[in-house]
Amino acid sequence: ALHCCGFRFSFSGDRAMNSTQSRIAVRLGAGLLVCAMVSPAGAAPFTWNGVTADWSVGTNWTPGGPPGAADAATVNAGNAQLNTGTTILGLTQGGGTVSGTGFLTITGPSTWTAGTHNGTGTTQFGSTLGITGVTTKSITGGRTLNLNGATSWSGNTGANNTISMANASIINNAGAFTDSNAFGSTISGSGTFNNNGTFNKDAATTTSVAVVFNNNSVVNVNAGVLLPGAGGTSTGTFNIASGAKLELRNGAHTLDNVTTSGAGTFEVSTDNVGADAIVYLNGGTHTTAFLLSGSTLRGSSHTLGGPATWTGGTINGTAAQSTTFGNSLAISGIGSKVLSGGRAVNLSLIHI
Repeated sequence: ALHCCGFRFSFSGDRAMNSTQSRIAVRLGAGLLVCAMVSPAGAAPFTWNGVTADWSVGTNWTPGGPPGAADAATVNAGNAQLNTGTTILGLTQGGGTVSGTGFLTITGPSTWTAGTHNGTGTTQFGSTLGITGVTTKSITGGRTLNLNGATSWSGNTGANNTISMANASIINNAGAFTDSNAFGSTISGSGTFNNNGTFNKDAATTTSVAVVFNNNSVVNVNAGVLLPGAGGTSTGTFNIASGAKLELRNGAHTLDNVTTSGAGTFEVSTDNVGADAIVYLNGGTHTTAFLLSGSTLRGSSHTLGGPATWTGGTINGTAAQSTTFGNSLAISGIGSKVLSGGRAVNLSLIHI
C-alpha cells in the first residue's frame, strides 16, 4: 500500500506491479514527492473520528485505518479504546481520550496539548514529547506513561497546563523530563512519578508535585523551587543551583544515601496546616546549604556538609543515631527548635 496526503492506495495480487499499477505509480510520482516534503518520512496521518469505539476498527479513522508502525495518529475528541499491543510512529493529541488495557508504543515525535490517557494499559513515548498549552492533561484509571525520550513541559500562562493524575496512575521517566513553564506548574492528584532518568526544573517558579515522587537518578533544580508534597523514596542525586531550592514541606520522604549538591538550598519546612513533612535522611552526601525551618528530620546517622540554618522544627532519633553539622550551624528565629528521642547532634561551628 502507498500512503499520501491522507489517502491510501492499495494494490492486490502479485508483489510485482503490473503495467497498469506501474502507470498509476508514475502518474502519482509528483504527488508522492509533495507528500514526502510535508510529512515525516514514511508517515501517513490518521485522524480519530471523535467516536467512543475500538481503536483497531479501520472505519473509526480518516482515512481508513487503523494506523500502523509507520503512521502518525491524531486524537482530538472521543475515546479511542485500545485493548491490544500497537505501535505507531507519532501521536498528536489535542483532546479526547486514549484508553484501554493495551500497550501503545510511539516511536517518533509526539505532542500533547489536551486530553486524557485512561485505563490500565500503557502509553510509551520513545522519542520527543511536547506537553504544552493551557489545558489540563489527565492520566487516570491506573494508566502508566513511559517517557523514554526527551519530554518538554512548557507553555503555561498562569495556573494551567497542569498534569493531573488519578487512580494510582504512574509516570516512569527514563529520558530527560524538562519543566520550563514560565509560571508555577503542578502535577496534581494521586499517583506516582518515578524519575529513572533526568528531571530538569529550569524556570524561576515553583513546581508543585502533589503525587509520590521517587528520584532514582538525577534531579537538576536549575532555578526556582521544586516542591514534592506527597512523599516518596529516593536513592539518586539532587543538584540544586545557586538561588534554587529543593523544599520538603509535606509528606513522608525517605532519602536513602542520596546526594544533595550545588550552591542552592535543601530545605525542610512547614506550612503549619497539620500535615507537616517527615524526612528520613539516611546517610548520603550533602554539600549544599541546609535549612530546617519546620517539620521533622529523622533517619540514620548523616552529615550535613554545607552551611546550615535552624529556625524551627524537630530533629528526632534514637541515641544510636546522629546528625552531624560538618560546617557552620546558625540557630535563629522565634520558632521552636526541638531535639528529641535521644538523638545526638554533633557541631563544628555554631552561631546563636
